[in-house]
Amino acid sequence: MERTVNTDLPFIAIRQDVEGSDYAPTMGEYLCNPLAEDMSDVDVSIGGFYSAEGVGVIESLPNQKPRFAVPAGAAIRFTLSTWDEYLEMVCHWTVLYRLSNGPVQTQKFGTFKALADAPYFEDVTCLRGPGRVVPGEG
Repeated sequence: MERTVNTDLPFIAIRQDVEGSDYAPTMGEYLCNPLAEDMSDVDVSIGGFYSAEGVGVIESLPNQKPRFAVPAGAAIRFTLSTWDEYLEMVCHWTVLYRLSNGPVQTQKFGTFKALADAPYFEDVTCLRGPGRVVPGEG
């Protein structure tokens, strides 16, 4: 399965300040909408796992966020994670949304421990600040 970073379609970005030891007011995971129309009925499911020597693989319980909307050209924070969580976890997200009352669209994203495969950008589209963009699947 090919993993790509595409900022022409809705994508997930993580503010760069997540690496700080204190919670910054802007840190967190954002759903970015670079499209010319609003996203509605947005449904994000979050999961992940980590492995520990002698313990094996531990998977997180599925975590469903309340539905929300993302205006065209904007970004909405949907959760807050710590750098320690990213260091330990392989994370994945499934995003479902509608455009103009059309059919439900699905996008999947995932990243390795320590956001190793999430490239850093000085100015992330819609986020209006530095961050890492999570690769999409497929």
